[in-house]
Amino acid sequence: MIQKLTEKDLHCWAQMAADVYDSSVAEMLKEYEAGVYSNQFQNEYMYWHNNEIAGFISLTLRYDYVNGCETSPVGYVEGIYIKPTFRKMHIGAELIDFAKQWAKEKDATELASDCLIDNLDSLHFHEAVGFEEKERVICFAMKI
Repeated sequence: MIQKLTEKDLHCWAQMAADVYDSSVAEMLKEYEAGVYSNQFQNEYMYWHNNEIAGFISLTLRYDYVNGCETSPVGYVEGIYIKPTFRKMHIGAELIDFAKQWAKEKDATELASDCLIDNLDSLHFHEAVGFEEKERVICFAMKI
């Protein structure tokens, strides 16, 4: 069952999000609190399996350019995570199906996502649930 994130589930979400974003639980809770005011974290959904949280998906609508997409807005999977003990149960595919429906209800005709170039597990997951790799990007920065 997929349900919107509630305050009582926030710590569990933060533990999983910390794994996704290579962060700490405290930092994720801090970012969540700051993001609530900017509507950054308005579309967090938890996947429940037998009364236990098994994973989450974070969704947004992006109106700016999204690599590989041709339309706007684009439904965007900002993050998805399934706890290791729940993997290989098609929960990720169910969350992606949910994301597709969510995006369609918001008049998006495309769903996009990304992963780090060396995250082969994420790459294989995205391919397995129907995403097509569109392009690779190298990001640059410098201190000034």
